Amino acid sequence: MTIEPIAREVVPVKRSVLLKMSVTDAEAKLRDVASSFGANMVTSPRGNPMVVLSHLGAAKLDENCVYPVVNRKTGGHTYTYLSWQHEVARRIDRRLVTGDFLLEMSLKTGADQNTNIEYWSNCAADTELGRLPALSTGLFEEHFFRQILEAAGQRVRLDRPTVDPDVPAEEIYVANSKFIHGPHLDKVRRLLPGVSNRTSVRFQVSKPRQEVWQAALRATRQFGELSGCRVQRVDETLGEIQSGDMHTPSHTDNEKWANEFVTAIRGDAAKSQIVVTRTLLIVTADGEMRGAPSDGFLESWIITKIIDDLSPTADKEQIAPPTISAPRENPKSDVPNCTVDQILKMKELGLADDQIKAACVR
Repeated sequence: MTIEPIAREVVPVKRSVLLKMSVTDAEAKLRDVASSFGANMVTSPRGNPMVVLSHLGAAKLDENCVYPVVNRKTGGHTYTYLSWQHEVARRIDRRLVTGDFLLEMSLKTGADQNTNIEYWSNCAADTELGRLPALSTGLFEEHFFRQILEAAGQRVRLDRPTVDPDVPAEEIYVANSKFIHGPHLDKVRRLLPGVSNRTSVRFQVSKPRQEVWQAALRATRQFGELSGCRVQRVDETLGEIQSGDMHTPSHTDNEKWANEFVTAIRGDAAKSQIVVTRTLLIVTADGEMRGAPSDGFLESWIITKIIDDLSPTADKEQIAPPTISAPRENPKSDVPNCTVDQILKMKELGLADDQIKAACVR
């Protein structure tokens, strides 16, 4: 299996815990517990208290951090920190793999002079692609706050964050303006072990986020009209548009599948990143629905439409988020003797409606 490593996107998740004590007492308790773990308490660049576990070895890193490098082709992790240490040990430099764990907290006075602690964490450690940030496993936070809550005489109710093991595989963006209806599964990557049925294609543009967001709304609306994958969810705060769902099948004469697309727009006033992630299930010969990797064709089509829309000569309209329609079956052909797939292909060739009807009647 060919390994094409890529760094996983790391976005720490904020969580909170309520302590029945003042902020001053809470700060003192945090310092005491941090010391008992052999950690340092420092001040973060944002002015918040931050617990730091420094110079962790590979085994400790695997306890507290999720190795952030995945295989671009499969979405699976390429190493753990310990297996990467074993790989490095066979080389001439034989350096040690080390990293730091960072737990940042924001303390605020709540009702009845209690203290609300909002916290988030991540790691920074050596990998095959250099020193990279990584997600926390949640183990340290669980032990850390459990000790604080028990010392305060409070009931311990902590949920460890779940780390999604199914990282989307990555496909390279290829400009594509011709829509072709079909499952578009990657028949080669499907043979690889552990390949994800979620595939992402990404592209960065030098345009402000709001402008790209409007273009994405128009592109996904057009995609829904052609594919039958209508817009199901729009969240401008998260910058996400979901098209299609896993309960609404699509089909051609010989193939049947279900898929959903999430078009995400991230960025600022200067540049934006477009990420289209597709989840795909296909119906096998025995009638079962099974996950399959996408070839990136339709994801690239959506991105191409967004890029085309952003060009100075494109016709644009400021639109509100689309009305969310109920899931519906793949559109049926209203022209005798022609499938929806055939009609879409003829429309792509520029045939008028009367020409299509004439061709189908023959």
